[in-house]
Amino acid sequence: MSDKRKEKKSPLNIDFGIGKLNLGGLFNSIDSLVDLAQNLEDAGGEIKEQRELKINGRKGIFGFSVRNIVGKDGKKTPIVQPFGNIKKTGKGTVVKDAREPIVDIFKMKNTVQIVAELPGVLKSEIKYSIKKNILTLSTTGSKKYSKEIVLPYPVSEKPIKNNYNAGIWELELKKKK
Repeated sequence: MSDKRKEKKSPLNIDFGIGKLNLGGLFNSIDSLVDLAQNLEDAGGEIKEQRELKINGRKGIFGFSVRNIVGKDGKKTPIVQPFGNIKKTGKGTVVKDAREPIVDIFKMKNTVQIVAELPGVLKSEIKYSIKKNILTLSTTGSKKYSKEIVLPYPVSEKPIKNNYNAGIWELELKKKK
């Protein structure tokens, strides 16, 4: 038997900030997060993986996006961001009514820009509120999204920019002095 066949592949464990999750069985087509990061350049800088699952008879969606971002030092760093409506609670794994969208935060000198993927909603269905540096985002209508976002600093509640086009919502807020 060759050495390669003797090697056991380790499960795909990803730390989403709530502890490591074993996704080996969930995403059989992905051998490791390292392989994903190495393939980012070929995929145009982003790889998304999404699966639909039934949990307690309810349809749930869980996925993650892996993207390279370039830091101030010029080095590329892979960023993993989960999305979907499957959550682990004290009562076990549950399917929530609202999905958690993919959100990017761009910190600038005097502003912060939030970009969220909200496909299938109208601009009038997007609701948000701000308390200090916490932005709570949700949608109404048939497609439900919800996420609480910690911003890098307190911001003004009045937006500089609030655009929605082709499923992408952009909000720019001024940093409070």
